[in-house]
Amino acid sequence: MAKSSDLSSSNWECLPDDLISSIIEKLVRLSDFIQFSIVCKSWNSMASNHRIQKLNQLSNHQLPWQFMCNRDEKVASLCNYLPNTSPKIFNFQLRIPSRYITMMRHCYGSSHGWLVFRDDMEYRYTTELVFLVLLNPLSGAIFRLPLLATRLPNRPRSILYADGFGSVVLSRDPSLGSFEVLIFGAYVAHLKFGDKFWTLSERLKDFYSPQSLIFYKDRIIGACNYGGIMCLDFTTGVNGSRRIELRKIIPKQDVFIGDCFLSETTFGDLLVVYRYINGEKCGKYKVSKLIESDGQLPRLVPVNNLDGHSIFLSEQNHSISVLASNYAGYCRPNSIYYQYRNRQMSCMMKPRTPNGFCDVEMEEFYLEDQSCQKHRIPVSLELFWIVPSMTLPPA
Repeated sequence: MAKSSDLSSSNWECLPDDLISSIIEKLVRLSDFIQFSIVCKSWNSMASNHRIQKLNQLSNHQLPWQFMCNRDEKVASLCNYLPNTSPKIFNFQLRIPSRYITMMRHCYGSSHGWLVFRDDMEYRYTTELVFLVLLNPLSGAIFRLPLLATRLPNRPRSILYADGFGSVVLSRDPSLGSFEVLIFGAYVAHLKFGDKFWTLSERLKDFYSPQSLIFYKDRIIGACNYGGIMCLDFTTGVNGSRRIELRKIIPKQDVFIGDCFLSETTFGDLLVVYRYINGEKCGKYKVSKLIESDGQLPRLVPVNNLDGHSIFLSEQNHSISVLASNYAGYCRPNSIYYQYRNRQMSCMMKPRTPNGFCDVEMEEFYLEDQSCQKHRIPVSLELFWIVPSMTLPPA
């Protein structure tokens, strides 16, 4: 007579494929997807078949982790310091070469869980060659991208310096296959993985430079501080060279609104979030939804709730949107979490932990009643959110 454990395993393996596929569709956490894949061989096979599709679906819709880094001791770790939750430091052995830990001041943010570093190389003693390096802190994978800019002596600074560089955003997790990279600020630079050269825009007018860009439904959408919405188009000149052009979707206003962020919800809606300071210690937020598909002109429609989502923002991160009901006890629905560095406190405070300054704060803004709470993070953090990955490093 067969053992009950054998019967149980056999029953799981004999479930119809369409039923197993429907189970996969309902999984909302990567950790659940990993657990699903180890139930039995047939489920593992189904999980493998759905892996790329599921990871694309869940990308930037997982509760993020925060990044702790001791640059002096060249040690990095992940933690979770969200408001109203018990602090937790994960015992993961991150695969970050010590060289990059000491280069954190050259890290220009994270996107889809990958850190983006500027890596300069001296050439013939007088010329600086500027490259970008993508690093996954969980897997240790590294992509060194083609030459981005060259800085010659007595020449204007390249787009990667303070007068031209803002943020970097990826189209998706590079570990899933072909991807695209956008760099933007006073210029916009674009690269498809496998290309040898970057495509550059003309220098943008300051009042219309995109502060936020996002890959959204096979397009690249941008937003500026003055309420303008734009789309990036690529054109080819007579000599075969590619150019980037910004096409206006919604005209800008004449007044500054605030720092802007773009975020795609799990429902596929594109939200524009504006943060502004109105003489108060805590920021205020306005959220609008981009509407394009109802036969009318594109427009921004103000919203007073996030359909149960929580949005995580920072100056140096790709925005992350999660359905709060999937993470009960960790985040509130219809709330915005903005992580930033208190620069005034950075100048005034002495180190309070072995890791450095405790100068990172988080605003928790509840959209429905416009209330805001400010939380001081009790440990030293970088401003990077790290997205959970399918493959976790060893403990």
